[in-house]
Amino acid sequence: MPRCLLHATVLVQLIAAACALAQGPEATGNTIREQRIELTSAVSLPWLPDTGMLGYPSTCSSDGDIYLGELVYDEKGGELSSIPDLFRVSPTGEVKHISMPVPTGFKAMDSPSFFAGRGVLVAVIRASWPTDGQGAQPHRGTTYFLSVTDADGGHPRLIRLDLGFGVDKAAAFEPGGFVVLGMDEKTFRPVVAMLNDAGQFDKCLDVFPHPDETAAGKEPDRAAETAREQNVFYSIGAAQFAPWGSDILMAAPGIDNSSVYHIRASGEVERVTLKLPNGEQLRSALGSGGKGDWVVRTRSAESAKKMAKVHLVVNPEEFLYEVNPRTGEVLRKLTVVGPSPGEVACAADGKLSAIYVAQPQPAGASETLVLASAPR
Repeated sequence: MPRCLLHATVLVQLIAAACALAQGPEATGNTIREQRIELTSAVSLPWLPDTGMLGYPSTCSSDGDIYLGELVYDEKGGELSSIPDLFRVSPTGEVKHISMPVPTGFKAMDSPSFFAGRGVLVAVIRASWPTDGQGAQPHRGTTYFLSVTDADGGHPRLIRLDLGFGVDKAAAFEPGGFVVLGMDEKTFRPVVAMLNDAGQFDKCLDVFPHPDETAAGKEPDRAAETAREQNVFYSIGAAQFAPWGSDILMAAPGIDNSSVYHIRASGEVERVTLKLPNGEQLRSALGSGGKGDWVVRTRSAESAKKMAKVHLVVNPEEFLYEVNPRTGEVLRKLTVVGPSPGEVACAADGKLSAIYVAQPQPAGASETLVLASAPR
């Protein structure tokens, strides 16, 4: 077992006290400037399938390309695919289907996450129930892979991981190497680690705030521990990596509701605490080039409270802000017209970009996906 797992048991006992972290720092007294951004001049995307079942949320490279992972129906049995079909949409609306390598010899597979870095793409694949060719005795244990290509789907690599912990999220650096977020499946502790270009463990990243240890001799509260374990599971699923030029940003709502973690290829990590207004909680950071301010998506305090209880909120109230990447100060609120804030996927090149269903639709017409961009 990597040494970091023992240390990770200390890192996030704060999840049992998630309510205490639920309120981010308040913006103090100052009125936040608001900018209205029209995302209504749109380009139709007829070659982009719309099954209504996204396997990956819309994500953005630092060059401004948007990637979507659609769960598509097969032509024979009418069943949804277990691995999303990946599509890239350029800033001019050109659509390209990209084939990512997938393992063979397993009865069950899924892909919980995808990341588009500068010149490199990586998806996490979980495979289980190997066939006879994968071992002497088929078993139901999960095997983790990184599926890696360049930005055009070339130079495919399938990296089988042997880490001692489960992996749910991964991001790739252009020079090589990865950062992963996962969970120790025995202790239900989150793990953030650096891997080399071959997918081998390098080091653990000490990123999250340290909670206080349980007092010596005090019996652990089993109910609180169970709640913490459940919260870890959902929180890791909600976490997201995003590119900022050649660096990586990580948002981990549920673990830390008000901070963005800036990660460099060297493994250096900077935690930037955002001064969010009205008790809002960080949802994600949008991908962009490595210059200028960050754009982050937040969720209202009420929607975040509902999410913490039931882990599913229909039409959550979300907002977009431009923030200073050094101080975490909120510079302005970005109010979009056309898509919802949750549909805005990209903040590269000084713009906001979104893929969404055009409204209104002619009576009886099928839904049409469109791409819209505007300066921010």
